[in-house]
Amino acid sequence: MAELAIVTTTVGKIARDVSLLSQAEVGEMLESAPVKGVGGSSAMPHKRNPVACLQALTAAARVPGLMATVLSSSVGEHERALGGWQAELVTIPELVDAAGSALDALERIAGGLVVNAERMKANLEALQGLVFSERLARLIARETDRASALALVDDWSARGRQGAPPPTGRRRRRAAVAGRADRRRVLARGDRRASWRRSSTKRSRESRPTPESPDMCAYTLVLQA
Repeated sequence: MAELAIVTTTVGKIARDVSLLSQAEVGEMLESAPVKGVGGSSAMPHKRNPVACLQALTAAARVPGLMATVLSSSVGEHERALGGWQAELVTIPELVDAAGSALDALERIAGGLVVNAERMKANLEALQGLVFSERLARLIARETDRASALALVDDWSARGRQGAPPPTGRRRRRAAVAGRADRRRVLARGDRRASWRRSSTKRSRESRPTPESPDMCAYTLVLQA
């Protein structure tokens, strides 16, 4: 029974993601191409509700309560407790029904899923490089402590969210020079903080990113955002 519950809730998670990505303000997916009369709204004629996702999510919402009933019946008295197995008798078919309903919905979602790659790209580009912030923090954390790396990238990200346009021409060259200077200060500070921890081994210079490396490109992209 536990396996049926896990399968059903897993399908529910897939349906939840598809339904969220189908929202107009996101627009990255549809569970199927629009079909007249399918998923229509009673109030908004333009709206199309993801009915297969609805079915899967309904099934997933039922499962925790059904499993609770099954598990509560497992501590009965003696060999055959009064009332316990009778509760299981009506609960297990409902659990199977929920799993079947979820799998039926998943089949329809998988068969008709529409992916809007252009909208995905536009949503990523709207972040102006901030999607690389975690990568950048991991890079800096190689040379300093994690908290300092996260704080530094958080400051840079705040600058990027202020909406200033990326530097061009001379401003871009100045930003690149400033970025390399900032990086040298970060690495120097990290070396001082980490020297006491690296008395026996040191990282080779080859392990550090260079200004031309892909890692440094992520650094420059966040800095210039």
